[in-house]
Amino acid sequence: MKRHPLYLVLLLTILAVAGNCRKAEHSLESAEVSFAVSGRVTDENNQPVSQAQVRAGSATAVTDINGHFTIENVRAPKDAAYVEVEKSGYFPGSRTFIATSRATNYVSISLLPKKITGSFTAQDGGTVPADGGSITFQKNSITDLNGAPYSGPVNVATAYIDPTAANFTDIMPGALRGINSNNQERGLQSFGMMAVELTGAGGITLQLAAGKPATMNFEIPASLVSKAPATIPLWYFDEEKGLWKEEGSAVKTGDRYIGTVSHFSFWNCDAPFELVQFEAVIKGQNGSPVANAAVHISQPDGMTGSGRTDSEGRVKGLIPANQALILQVEDHCGAALHTQNIGPYTSNINIGAIMVNASTITVTITGTAVNCNNQPVANGFASLSLEGMNYRAQISNGSFTLTAPRCSANPADGELRIVDAGSGQQSAPQTLNLTSGNVNAGQVQACGVSTTEFVNYTIGSTQYSFTVPPDSIRVSVNPQHTSIDASYKNSSPEYLVLSFASTTTGTFPTSYLSVHVNSRYYHGSDVSVTVTEYGSNPNQYIAGSFTGVLSDSSSSGTTTINGNFRVKRP
Repeated sequence: MKRHPLYLVLLLTILAVAGNCRKAEHSLESAEVSFAVSGRVTDENNQPVSQAQVRAGSATAVTDINGHFTIENVRAPKDAAYVEVEKSGYFPGSRTFIATSRATNYVSISLLPKKITGSFTAQDGGTVPADGGSITFQKNSITDLNGAPYSGPVNVATAYIDPTAANFTDIMPGALRGINSNNQERGLQSFGMMAVELTGAGGITLQLAAGKPATMNFEIPASLVSKAPATIPLWYFDEEKGLWKEEGSAVKTGDRYIGTVSHFSFWNCDAPFELVQFEAVIKGQNGSPVANAAVHISQPDGMTGSGRTDSEGRVKGLIPANQALILQVEDHCGAALHTQNIGPYTSNINIGAIMVNASTITVTITGTAVNCNNQPVANGFASLSLEGMNYRAQISNGSFTLTAPRCSANPADGELRIVDAGSGQQSAPQTLNLTSGNVNAGQVQACGVSTTEFVNYTIGSTQYSFTVPPDSIRVSVNPQHTSIDASYKNSSPEYLVLSFASTTTGTFPTSYLSVHVNSRYYHGSDVSVTVTEYGSNPNQYIAGSFTGVLSDSSSSGTTTINGNFRVKRP
């Protein structure tokens, strides 16, 4: 079932735009309230992101080793409280919500990597591929942030956000709430959105010149093509307010939307609809509030929106007006705790308390960690993969304690690893059969498996290297394909993207190879990959080498490339 934020419950397009229901206006309340916000930040592979910078109002925090953060005493507008997360190598992540005063509000944010998908020279313009579409630039249409004309290479980093994706709620910025051209707030049904960032030589940030718009081509998800209107408003994300703003429109051409934009941020093709504010309190069988529970509100056709209860069990959000809806409360593992019919509503509504049979089950793993010399690990962490989630805990003086929520008390296998960051070694995976309560993993030796990740390559006679840390190496794996993305060395725009159609050992042709180094761009024309190691599970390693011939886009010539890699799979 598709999940979207609670205030984004999607209407079929014909209902959203036909105007066949009575108007219900919702206006933003700008009064500030004081509250706390807590959440978890993960990457595109659902791994926790540590050391990310988090901002809410004027307060800040840094995520811990497990991606968690908490900020107390936040002051922000009640109806548009806004949390923003930044981490080098990723597009900003954010969440906008209706805050509950003097309570802890919960959010979940997944960051999208800044992956350079194309490049062009500013003086020539051109069409570059984008994740989920393409972008066409006019000649001499690029300036620096001060408006000075820019000439030279332009790198285009993009990230497509599929509104039908299972994790859409976590990866989309803010919320699908927008201010239209008449300054009215609306709910939005997305038919595709994209993040775009332009950088030039030396990594400087670039922008479109005034009067020189770019043309964006958005892919419409297959399941939404038949519902997509012929013309749809375009909306950009206001990163100061945490809301979308209408600017221009796009025209449907086959399974694409095509429109022009005058600047870059997150852009979104959305059909608007009218809203009312909804509120309820979820309580357990003993009458106590159920915090951080998932609340889903759906139409009978299955289109669903989601929100989370705060520390007082309260859930507040914006839902479609004049629609019969279904409310469902779920635990953190997706098991239904309660279901009931609600609506239709023509004005704001508080339905009061909903009683559910809620229980909290956790497992706590303790143990000691030693290095290859059987000395306590001084700098490292314990990592647990359990029921599709990943958790970490810092090692302190050779000891660790890691607590993870369980979906039930039924036995399930968890995979524990101990990492010694100081020596670059880790333990072999240890399988633990877990139920609930306390589990002693005993002494675990972080030794025998290297944690070193690298991509080394030589172009012509010049050697280059990416190593973690400090560089960024990301890996994506699907059933038939592997992609390695190494980038952001010393905060410069150097990168290498290597893809091949296999998930086993052996020798294969590359399906894509692109390199940017020293302001030159290379693309693989005849390159093969030999994979010597391919871990079958998350956190295991993929290793091998590659060799062949590259095309030099700067000179229209060719050159040789040879390299090797060892990377950790998600």
